[in-house]
Amino acid sequence: MKDAILVLGYNNTRINDVIKIRDSAYKLLGAITVLCKKDLNETDKNAVDVAIDVSLEQKNENIERVLQACKEQNIRIIGVLPFSDQGTQLGAKLAKHLNLPGADDESIVPALNKYAFRKKESAAVKPYGYVSVDAKEVTSLNELQLVFKEFNSSVFIKPIAEGNSRGCIMIKKYEDCEPAWDEVKKYLSGGIVAEKLIENAQEYSWEHVAGYSWITEKVTTKTKYRAEPQHILPAPITQNEESILRNGAKFMAEICGYNGCACHNEIFLLNTKDKVMAVEPNLRPAGGKLWDLSSHAFENFDPWTSWIQWATGNIDGKPKSLKQICFAGMRFISSRKDGKLKQIGIADLNALALHCTGTFIELVWTKKPGDTITQNPHDNSDFLGYFTAKALDYEQLSSLLLKTEDILANNCIIDT
Repeated sequence: MKDAILVLGYNNTRINDVIKIRDSAYKLLGAITVLCKKDLNETDKNAVDVAIDVSLEQKNENIERVLQACKEQNIRIIGVLPFSDQGTQLGAKLAKHLNLPGADDESIVPALNKYAFRKKESAAVKPYGYVSVDAKEVTSLNELQLVFKEFNSSVFIKPIAEGNSRGCIMIKKYEDCEPAWDEVKKYLSGGIVAEKLIENAQEYSWEHVAGYSWITEKVTTKTKYRAEPQHILPAPITQNEESILRNGAKFMAEICGYNGCACHNEIFLLNTKDKVMAVEPNLRPAGGKLWDLSSHAFENFDPWTSWIQWATGNIDGKPKSLKQICFAGMRFISSRKDGKLKQIGIADLNALALHCTGTFIELVWTKKPGDTITQNPHDNSDFLGYFTAKALDYEQLSSLLLKTEDILANNCIIDT
């Protein structure tokens, strides 16, 4: 019988992280990796040892499908890793069924359903400084217009169960309700929530895995769309700011049934520095290369192996300390104009070294020549690519990220 780690889905283009999990599981435990995902493709199948085509909804028929497929291939599941937002739902149910570490399957719905989270948040006893966000589900333009007036002409709408900033739109003028609704109504089958707009605040995220945790500083675009062009970790914050952010983000995790599992909870710190408001919970690993960056920022730390060890019961989820050795950051590369990408001027780190001095880790272009691009990204998939870097000083790193992105973007040739 073969021991196996079960990976439940993956968000967007994170198949390379699935490969990282596969390699770590084999090295650590001699275990194979099984990917559970709906509508498998050849890339999925080639990335893992076994792939099971299954919906990630929390239904008994899906549990039975996974267990039967594993039985047929003589596989014993020793750990469950929910790796997508949808995967949190089936993952919690499977972990409970198999008596493995995981989130509470009876409380997990708000980890995916943003409106369910707002309702649970509102009803719960909250920690000091935590402020609930007013929210209503909307099913028509008329309902959106009514909520806009009710929320004092400042609304943020988003799909109930999407990620990567897809479908997120800020509305500050009544006449913008109709075009915004036209953009977001394609998500109506999954639900749409309208929230009172949070302003005068800085966004952060609390990352947690196997008792290790840190806070990441996030930069978001200032247009009506909410893409996330930059992350730096650990965030340069005071002890009091860290405490109120950590307590608020942990509260978000707990009302989603977190039980010490991996999470990436996004949260605002208001400019008064004494109040926090939730963006959304995510009971799965952070995207944006944050886990990879953490292995540079903290001494002798590998979040991927820690996650696998926790999920298989080899380490507990009790609080553990991290020793910072530097700051690490990621910045997306924004197009400077609309059009078609004709040529990428600086293709790799070797070429970048001729233009810029710094400790760079990675440079990846996700757009290719011929792709249509925009200078106003709607979500994180609209950027040209990204790069990562590290530095001993926060200000030095922040400056490096801005300067380098400018160099990379300006060396792209775009046909308008």
